[in-house]
Amino acid sequence: MKQGYNIAHHSLQRLQHQPTGPGPAGHRQPAVAPGMGPASKVPQRNPGPQAGTRQPDLFDAVNIVFMMMRDAFPQQFLKAWPTEQDRKRAQNLWARALRDQEPRQLKQAIFRLIREERFLPTLNRLRRRCQVTGTPSGMPTAHAAWQEACQAACQSATAAWSHLAVYLAGRETGWYLLNTEPRAVSFPPFERNYSILCDRVAAGESLEEAIPKALPAPTAADSSARQLHAEMLSQGINPDGGHAEFLKELDTL
Repeated sequence: MKQGYNIAHHSLQRLQHQPTGPGPAGHRQPAVAPGMGPASKVPQRNPGPQAGTRQPDLFDAVNIVFMMMRDAFPQQFLKAWPTEQDRKRAQNLWARALRDQEPRQLKQAIFRLIREERFLPTLNRLRRRCQVTGTPSGMPTAHAAWQEACQAACQSATAAWSHLAVYLAGRETGWYLLNTEPRAVSFPPFERNYSILCDRVAAGESLEEAIPKALPAPTAADSSARQLHAEMLSQGINPDGGHAEFLKELDTL
């Protein structure tokens, strides 16, 4: 028995140290342990989909998150990340912390936070918001709900809707808009209204409460005012100082 064990042990050592170069017939001879066929593979640790790979969609989503926060909360944004280096470092951190989230959910979550919050969202707040973003179980997707609302033969609450939220979103958006305008015009407001109702369903809240109106789209004048405001802050000038601040600046000249 001992002699058989020694033979097996020496055979295993010889196989493990056998060169992997071409054999006499020109074929490679991989060193494998007894009991493993030529097609067997040594199990390797799966690094997962995130390890060592770049996710362009995720990085694009994080860039959009920061752009939206900058436009919605310009003063708070500059106070949090005053330099380009600070912003890039924060973006890299957020991308690593949010790599388990869907890019689409990130965009939806930051849009809803900006609509609902008065202050610059935190990373933790965005993560929590992603967890309740999406279509609750049993409800149609936003696109399916929009199609249902556009094709509805009866625009009444008593009709056979797949969910009450579809009717309420259609009513809030406007039946005339849904029936006369193309998708590019009618879907965005419907999606916004429907997403608010989906959030209420997920949170167990009432659907009958009024849906807050969307903020008007920023104009060129608004953009110029924000840019001037930021430039004044960067130069140490108080934008809200009025005439007194102007006289103060004159004294320093």
